[in-house]
Amino acid sequence: MTSTPLSGQILRWPVDKDSRSFHVFVVEPSRFDPTKHRAIFYGAVTTLLRPEVKSQDIFRTDETLPQIERFDLITFPEAFLPADDLVEALTRISSYDRLGCIHVGLRSSFDATSHLIGVEEFRCIIARLSEIADSTDLQPITGWLDNQVASARFNVGCLFSIDVQGKLRVCLHPKMVRSQFEVSVVSDNNMTEGTLLSLVTLLPGSKKYLSVTLQPIICSDALLLDVDHIGRTPLNCINSDDANSFTEPLPDHVDLVSVPACTPQQVGGVTVERFRKWHEEFCATFERVGKGGAWHRHFHATFVIANFLAIPDTTASEPGVPGGLSGGFIPTPFGNDELPPFAQLSAFGKDQDDPNNRWSDPASKLQATFSSRGYIAHLTPEVTDDIVAKMLGFRITAFPRDTPQWRKGNPSTLAQFDLRTGRYDASGSVYFTRREK
Repeated sequence: MTSTPLSGQILRWPVDKDSRSFHVFVVEPSRFDPTKHRAIFYGAVTTLLRPEVKSQDIFRTDETLPQIERFDLITFPEAFLPADDLVEALTRISSYDRLGCIHVGLRSSFDATSHLIGVEEFRCIIARLSEIADSTDLQPITGWLDNQVASARFNVGCLFSIDVQGKLRVCLHPKMVRSQFEVSVVSDNNMTEGTLLSLVTLLPGSKKYLSVTLQPIICSDALLLDVDHIGRTPLNCINSDDANSFTEPLPDHVDLVSVPACTPQQVGGVTVERFRKWHEEFCATFERVGKGGAWHRHFHATFVIANFLAIPDTTASEPGVPGGLSGGFIPTPFGNDELPPFAQLSAFGKDQDDPNNRWSDPASKLQATFSSRGYIAHLTPEVTDDIVAKMLGFRITAFPRDTPQWRKGNPSTLAQFDLRTGRYDASGSVYFTRREK
């Protein structure tokens, strides 16, 4: 019996770029609650698209210039936005001249209790998006979907942007690795593993800047888990013979992996001082990227991950299990700086008296004796009753492959952290305000 054939889609989007840094936001809802996700999505996107009023002349306050904050990527969690709300949002956004990339996990609009999307609903989503977006982007997934069985149920993500020509660009991609929560005795709740690999290359208008290749995946796609067809995980496939599934030439490097997630995190420390730390399966992936080996296209890849602060626990009476730690991983040393109170880091490296590498416990800075090789920087997991979501912003100063190896102190790092906190206003909308410290 032969394996189901893989397909590959690589999309190339011209983007407006005026520096080699990459400005990222991750949105972390306080709870997994689909009734609130639409308001959080609109609140977060509107915050960045709404101009901040700045004084044109420090001696004159009657004249102002609107300044829209530029961003390159916003990542939301997995199973987040109902498909109908996505189409509505893209219809509104399509009139903008420019827009950075936004990556979000989708939910079914046919079945409010499920995040899985059936083939007919999937076709309907594509048809509606084809009316407002560049239809060439949707041709690969249309052809792929035509070859799927009618009973299939997919977990779907969407990456979209508006390019330098004012065109709405859309990449729909199915999850390829089923998590333990997507296995069910009920067929409608059992996820069908996708067989479509996806890459998006962002091409700056100025040729002095390097292109950026982004791989959009979903949560357990990043892990080395068992799958129906052994070894067919998105990170493996891009680096193996499965890469031949693409009919076009592939870029030599994947610079950025964007991961909408809905994953419980581990809890460490003693009873008095407990802390959350990134799940060991994700840490194993980060180590494999940094150490090298089979994933030659990902040797220098940076990961951006958005997660829910609390994940529902269907097996207990508790309101949720610990999640959170939304942020980014970069395979470069951290240094001696201290992060602001709303952020922490966990680094991979070693203490001077310990010959073995390990992950450090989360903290705002590294101990002076710890030598890091790469690190995860993420939101501090704080529960606040009136905050419905947090949005962490940071810059990738330069991607690792875009930095000289001889320069003392690697200039490729995560920097310029800032936090926006989201609350409800009187109308029921979510608004985000910047936290200065």
